[in-house]
Amino acid sequence: MKKLNIGASFKFAFTVYQKNFSLFLSYGAVLFAVHAGFYYLTLSREALFASLDPLSQQAITLVFSLMFIFIASIIQIFYIRMGLINYENPRTIPFGEIKLASFSLIMRFFIVQLVLVFLVMLGALLFIIPGIILILCYFFVTEVLVDQDKSARKVFRISEKLTEGVKWSLLGYAFIIVLFATPISAFNWYYFGFINPPPLWVNLIQVAYSSFLISPLISQSSVYLYKDIKKQQEEIESQTKVISTPSQADSTPTPTMNSIPNS
Repeated sequence: MKKLNIGASFKFAFTVYQKNFSLFLSYGAVLFAVHAGFYYLTLSREALFASLDPLSQQAITLVFSLMFIFIASIIQIFYIRMGLINYENPRTIPFGEIKLASFSLIMRFFIVQLVLVFLVMLGALLFIIPGIILILCYFFVTEVLVDQDKSARKVFRISEKLTEGVKWSLLGYAFIIVLFATPISAFNWYYFGFINPPPLWVNLIQVAYSSFLISPLISQSSVYLYKDIKKQQEEIESQTKVISTPSQADSTPTPTMNSIPNS
């Protein structure tokens, strides 16, 4: 039976973060710029494109949003590769050791993220529960893609198989992740409430909190869980294969009267 080692995953994440703080700081700066640009575009869309009709404004916003997701995908691949390198033995990774991903991998990563968003939205439109189930089934698709370099279709199947038996534990892990964002959300609610939108500087604080701390920690923790679950899955499959394969003694035919030579 597979087990989700959540405590060990967070310990691993903090260790890797501490040993590679400067590297995460540089990646986080890019992620911060991307997210800050997205927030600014969303909040100031009408002022920036006042001369355009609403449909054109939405089209431009969509194009920029896809660009932001594409750039963020590159950073996320760096984060996942960082966790994969450090899984066995966390260490300080020098600049340049993690190479830029190929364009093919970035595009597949980008497409997988879009498919995930679509599936979650589809599940939410039907009911909330199907959306949650889809999130849990495909929780490790990005980790599988970066680690195994499979096609976009195969990574969904592999993730679905890996999450069998641990979906409830993954739901608890997702709840812990949500709790990480609670301090900033509570700050927004306390000062501005849910009705009045907070000013840009408050959003920037939230973006910085996510880019420099939450995103790298969650990525490292998720990679650890993926590798640990994958190892447990391989052990289960190996044991199943040994049990299902007959031993040499069992496969030896039992002698019959006809097979005994005459003396």
